[in-house]
Amino acid sequence: MSVVKRVQINAGIGMVGGIAIILAAMGKAVILGRYLDLESFGYYIICLNVVSIIKLILSVGFEPTLLRFIPEFEAEKADHKVASLLILLIYIATTISLLTVGLVFFGSDWAAEQVYANANLASAFKIMGLATCAHLFSGISVGLLRLANKFHLAQIPPIVGGITVPLLLVYLEIRGGLKLESAIIATAIGEGLTILLFLVLMVFCTRPFWSFSGRILSLQPLRGHLRDLRSTLGQTSLFGILNGGSEVGGVFLLGIFGSKTQVALAGMAVSLSRPLLVLQSSLGSAVNPEVSRLYAKGETVSLLIFLKRYMRTVGLLVCASILVVPLFAPWCINFLLRPAYLDAVPVFLVLVISYGLTLIFQPFLAVAVMRGEVGRRNLLVSFRFLYLAVAVWLGIDAMAIALVLLIGNLSVRFFNDLPLYQRLRKLADHPRSSQVA
Repeated sequence: MSVVKRVQINAGIGMVGGIAIILAAMGKAVILGRYLDLESFGYYIICLNVVSIIKLILSVGFEPTLLRFIPEFEAEKADHKVASLLILLIYIATTISLLTVGLVFFGSDWAAEQVYANANLASAFKIMGLATCAHLFSGISVGLLRLANKFHLAQIPPIVGGITVPLLLVYLEIRGGLKLESAIIATAIGEGLTILLFLVLMVFCTRPFWSFSGRILSLQPLRGHLRDLRSTLGQTSLFGILNGGSEVGGVFLLGIFGSKTQVALAGMAVSLSRPLLVLQSSLGSAVNPEVSRLYAKGETVSLLIFLKRYMRTVGLLVCASILVVPLFAPWCINFLLRPAYLDAVPVFLVLVISYGLTLIFQPFLAVAVMRGEVGRRNLLVSFRFLYLAVAVWLGIDAMAIALVLLIGNLSVRFFNDLPLYQRLRKLADHPRSSQVA
């Protein structure tokens, strides 16, 4: 099966699953926006920041590490290296998860009382935090499913977890009225269920490697790759922290220096832009393994042809989305939400442009990982924190958060992805050249 055909099939599967996830996410946003007042919804977004911060702590680059090294090991027919790599990642994931359990257990009461001045939230923080502590294993599971071309299985956990939340919210509203605390607990249940299903899939995918023989459990086969492994894990982990931190940090700073109304508008704009985020994840799941394999095999010309087709197709879809937003977003908000959320439409439009750019240039992260150039990307992503500081100085609000993301996104595209594309073209023109950064 050709690369394009395989990507089309996997992207189609992703779209079907993505539609279910999108509908569930939009349903959750509509229910919360309809039955929670604006200030309570602002507190809900702030509380979710706690979970986002935990995920930042757990932002270890397992998935890109698997996508970089397993195609290389497969080309060498070195199954023992694949097994050792999985064991190493599971060791790391278990250690960090246990440490995070302790952090959540002892830090929830302090966060509820000192940060949010509401001791009743401590139990909700613990439920959500403990469920999220196993988030690391989902990265291993998704990476293995992508590489095994079992993309359809990777859609099951987020669909089940995503649908569970709005169903629970509706049930809670019928039973006695939706409250902030019950909304957080319902969200925690959906998060925990998603990660549990990913854990089951991870065990299923790794069972051929489970053995207590010293040869399998030993990390000795990785000795010659430890330097590259440390670099890839470190740089991709740092990228996840910087990229996620700039988004989470924006809402966090908005919660401190802005009003709860502005937090609610920013949170609703992010919820409305959820379809692009889901599409980004679905296409990334289909595209990144193929990009990694093409680069690992040295098929640079084929990789360039694939990138051109991908960027042209996705670019047209993103442009269409940008044109549609001003026409339909106000009508949807008036029909489904409160009129107060109309102020979120301009913020939503800026986020659509920003996430659309990420979608168009999605494959270049996989190329950067394969070439060992994530450090250069990290430097540019870190500039977002400087932009955030300027936004706080000038007066932070929901639109400022969206503009920070857009400007940071443009910096990465112009100063990293486009030059990387030019380097790939030069490499294709000189096929005997070595594929090094």
